[in-house]
Amino acid sequence: MTKRCAALHCAEPVAGYSTLCESHKRTLRRHGHALQKGITVQELKPFQDRIAARRAKNPANATWELLRGRWEALTAHAKASLDAYAKGSPAISYDRQTAEQLGTLRSTVSVDVVIDTTLAMFLMWEQSSHRFMWDKAFNFQLARRVRGLAEANSSSHYSATEGRWHSLKPLDISHNAI
Repeated sequence: MTKRCAALHCAEPVAGYSTLCESHKRTLRRHGHALQKGITVQELKPFQDRIAARRAKNPANATWELLRGRWEALTAHAKASLDAYAKGSPAISYDRQTAEQLGTLRSTVSVDVVIDTTLAMFLMWEQSSHRFMWDKAFNFQLARRVRGLAEANSSSHYSATEGRWHSLKPLDISHNAI
C-alpha cells in the first residue's frame, strides 16, 4: 500500500521518504508552503496604488528617508560582503547569493520602487492574511516579488509563429507610471 500526499485534498502517492507528492514538494520549495500560490503583480497592484497614494499625500514624512537609509545600509553591507568574498574571505553560499541579488536590485531598481513593493506586500499580508498559508510562505512571496523587480530576473521566450524572441520584462511600477 502506498502512502498518500499529506497536502489537503491530494490523493497522489508520496515521493520517496517525503510526506508530499512531487508536485507539492516543488510548491513547498518554490513558495514556502505546499498549498501556497504565488502572488501575482496584478494582485499586488491595488496595494501598491495605496502605498503610492500615501507617499503622494505625505512626501515629507520622515519614514521615507528612514526606509531609504535602511535600504542603503543593507545594500552597503551586501557590497562589503561581496568585496570580502572577492578578496578570498569564505562565505556561505546563500549569504553570497543574497548579497548578489541585493547588488543587482540596487543597481537596476529605484529604491522607492523596492520600498513601495515591500510595503505593499506587508499591507497585503495585513489586509488579506488568508492569502498566505503561514509566515514562511509570506517571506517567500515577499522575496520573490522584490527579486522580480530586477530586469535580470525577467525571462524571454521564442515565438515560433513570429520567428523571434520576446522579452518578458517585469511590470513597470515606477512612480511616473502610477
